[in-house]
Amino acid sequence: MASRRSHRSSELNRREFLKLTGTVAAAAALAACTPATTAPTASAGASAAATAAAKRGGTLTWTQALDNVILDPPLFGQGGSVEITGDLFDSLVALDPDLNIKPWLATKWTVENDAKKYTFTLRNDVKFHDGTPLDSSAVKRTIERIADPATKAAQVNTALGVLDHAEAPDPQTVILFFKDPNPLLLLQLWKSWYGIISPKQLDTLKPGEVIQSPIGSGPFKFVSRSADGLTTIAANAAGIG
Repeated sequence: MASRRSHRSSELNRREFLKLTGTVAAAAALAACTPATTAPTASAGASAAATAAAKRGGTLTWTQALDNVILDPPLFGQGGSVEITGDLFDSLVALDPDLNIKPWLATKWTVENDAKKYTFTLRNDVKFHDGTPLDSSAVKRTIERIADPATKAAQVNTALGVLDHAEAPDPQTVILFFKDPNPLLLLQLWKSWYGIISPKQLDTLKPGEVIQSPIGSGPFKFVSRSADGLTTIAANAAGIG
């Protein structure tokens, strides 16, 4: 399985920060409390072995400083939401550990006409959480929705660039045409703002309507959201990362 991409923020997100600071704090506490001459004990070795044998899965519950009111990718509006939408949706490209652009939904791409034309070739093995194949039509419609003024995604649309039109000549090819040179497009498309939405879900939306129960293709799928703000997501075994 491909490694999970870094797509939620160009900086450490809150969860990663807490993990990092927690690790540092634990290491500091251990160094302060353990004599330098103490040799490893059998119990320490057993503990390490138990940790190594830990199984994946289970339930994780965490709190957020900000509510996740909107889980519609280009309309998330808050940091609390982007942590979740980033797990529900996949984007065309991703970032590797060195912050370089790498393929994700798109396996390759070409840039032409002074960066006004981008052609993406898509994976052919990805499905949305509702079972619909993820193809070029889904990408085209997702991008067109962002560019539609009725969606009111002004901030995300501005970062996208001025879209002239999009084409889907075959299921695995999508072409984006821009009115002006757009050399920084790939540095935007990895973000969860541009997560690809199920076409079946798009069929149910009126112009400007906000998604309430998001359907993406990411490693987690939406389960429910309660009136008091509890959002539940579940692992997607068919996810690509």
